[in-house]
Amino acid sequence: MKYNYAPPDRNRLTTARLKHALITRGLVQQVLELELELITPLALSPNRKSRSKVCANPPDQTTINLTSGVPRLDIPHLGG
Repeated sequence: MKYNYAPPDRNRLTTARLKHALITRGLVQQVLELELELITPLALSPNRKSRSKVCANPPDQTTINLTSGVPRLDIPHLGG
């Protein structure tokens, strides 16, 4: 199956809002935990020209790990 992205003519942008942030600092690793709110339309409208007015607020939690001596950020995927 081929993916065919076609944005709606009347597109409405959504922006995440930070609900909570927690920083944990250890000797070897620092961890940033973010809880975000992102209200998103569930689907396109029936005529596919705009997004539906029915929205959802799926849980969105992100953890970012920074380990001493490791030149990268680790952002584990927790979704299904």
